[in-house]
Amino acid sequence: MIMKTTEGKVIEILFKDEDGFCICDDGWKRPLNELKEPTIRDVHTKRKLKTQPKNCSGDKET
Repeated sequence: MIMKTTEGKVIEILFKDEDGFCICDDGWKRPLNELKEPTIRDVHTKRKLKTQPKNCSGDKET
């Protein structure tokens, strides 16, 4: 699930425990009540970044 932090960072929830804490894709553990719903634009941007190849510079590996 993709959510947005109170600081405005768009993150993906990898795991949610029964105590209301979430482990996010950026390595942080956040309480669920600090997260809010992202906009459609935020979700599309996050998905686009997630599906891009690692070497995006256009340079060929040698």
